[in-house]
Amino acid sequence: MRGFFIKSILFLGVILFVIYNIDQYFVEDSVDFRKYFFFYKKPSNSLDAIIIGNSHAHCGLNSNIISAKCNLNTYNLSMAGTNLNEMYSSLKEALKTQTPKLVIVENFAFLAPGQPQNITDKKGNLNINNPNYVYAKKLSFDKIIEADSVFKDNNVVLNSFNIFKYHEVWSDTEKLSSVLSKYLSDEYQTQFYDNALGTRIISENRIKKFQETVFDDPISISKDQKKILNDLIALSKKNNFQLVFTTVPFLDIYYEKTKSSYDVAYNQLKNIISKHKNVSLFDINESKTFGSSFILDEKTNTLQNQHLNYKGQILASNLLANYINKHIDIKGSDYNWKYSPEGVAYNLKGGIKDSIFLGSVNKVNSTLYHRQNKAPLKEIKVSTKSKYVTLEGWMKRKGLKNSDAKKIIAFRGNNNFIYITVNNEVKERSAPWVEERYGPEFINSGYKLKFQKALLEKGSYTVYHILQNKQGECFITNTYKKIIIE
Repeated sequence: MRGFFIKSILFLGVILFVIYNIDQYFVEDSVDFRKYFFFYKKPSNSLDAIIIGNSHAHCGLNSNIISAKCNLNTYNLSMAGTNLNEMYSSLKEALKTQTPKLVIVENFAFLAPGQPQNITDKKGNLNINNPNYVYAKKLSFDKIIEADSVFKDNNVVLNSFNIFKYHEVWSDTEKLSSVLSKYLSDEYQTQFYDNALGTRIISENRIKKFQETVFDDPISISKDQKKILNDLIALSKKNNFQLVFTTVPFLDIYYEKTKSSYDVAYNQLKNIISKHKNVSLFDINESKTFGSSFILDEKTNTLQNQHLNYKGQILASNLLANYINKHIDIKGSDYNWKYSPEGVAYNLKGGIKDSIFLGSVNKVNSTLYHRQNKAPLKEIKVSTKSKYVTLEGWMKRKGLKNSDAKKIIAFRGNNNFIYITVNNEVKERSAPWVEERYGPEFINSGYKLKFQKALLEKGSYTVYHILQNKQGECFITNTYKKIIIE
């Protein structure tokens, strides 16, 4: 009998071990789960800064830019739709494996009109906006306890174990394959962005709605929200990190109409944080106005809930990084800037001409840099009439196969705005003359690119070529070609 009991315990232990290790793979194929999965892949105590917030932080703050400019290993753990209580829970989860020197809290979760002002509902249950903040966490006793307190009227096992909650993934080979292809790919992990990269620009019709709408919702911080804010501050003291509250910018039209209302909440927040030397507030809206070209186009009827597009994200992240460098006295641990496109683009050493990185920008909007029997152009102007910027060229670094490298192009206006191509904007193009001149290894070295001109502000941009290998390492070279956006 004793032997049977021991065998049963061992068998149960094996089952639990298997469930624990595969539970994180039986999930929805969504960014919420990917964020947590790749967060857990980070070595313990390797992160210097963590960003928490909702979709405003997810769309508005680029952790790679902050990492590159501040020399801080940064991760954006924000999740769309989360409220202040859910953000607090996510931070506590992060602190189990990381010891950040800086935590950035995006303020919209408690400033947004319509956000839950109370921690619990009338039944005593926690107000939940996005339950994925629980589901996406790694299986643990803490997760089970939290699921029991959050989902009181539901099955705690179902809400704690993804392998049971998302059991349909077992039989849906397409869903399972989609998840595993990302989670088991080292290349996907090294090139994973923990923030949105939307390049759409708000439409004229939507801008007109902002112009015609009166925004008169009162904005203030509730008693329950103040409690969580104080809990966040207490957590910063206990874990010895700097705490920066920041507001990702709004569309300038909206901000002008609502600034007085937001100032009420800001004054409340300032009263809360004023006694704490390790806590500060930075409203990015006060540094620069964000016009329509910085705002993402969306179909929702809720005008108050707007988001930055990739262009806006670049600028907002630069402004926040500059604030951190100027006002927050911390030093990063071991940030390696060579392993992100932003890292190499924002940390240029001299002119950056890599002798074994070959290539050229041949054409911009149908205009050739090299013209027959004429001196080559040093710059090409993109006229006000052009809606798009188009490039054709080629790039190849000796010793790096094109099939093992991702082509990226950076447009450097200054060190506060560098547009780096994303979402596979750079497409392959046949360039037979390059192969004929340099050899068969240069096959597939050609590229073409097309994106909206409005994603670049007016001015001069130097074009850089970047190649990223499957291990994530990036190589950059200056093409010494410029485009002028008129």
